[in-house]
Amino acid sequence: MSRLRWFVGLLGILALTTICLNHLTEQRNAAFASDAPADLLKRIETLEARVVLLEARLSQTPRPYLPPSVPKRWSQREFNGSPVYIVPLGETVPKN
Repeated sequence: MSRLRWFVGLLGILALTTICLNHLTEQRNAAFASDAPADLLKRIETLEARVVLLEARLSQTPRPYLPPSVPKRWSQREFNGSPVYIVPLGETVPKN
């Protein structure tokens, strides 16, 4: 009988918790829906104007292509179509 009371009590607590969380979620959704559409439209227009300005700025400044600079002792190889550089790890120079 004691286990049944615990089980019923636990189910009651879970039910109340679910009801409270559902109520809080509905309140949050109502708060988001209460934003005035005019304010949101104004914000969208401001952001679109900013995007246009940023895109214009990017198109005005061309970036020159600079080939990669490779140190003298590195050797360039190709692996699967991509350049790979062999880098010497030590500073010792082999004797001839």
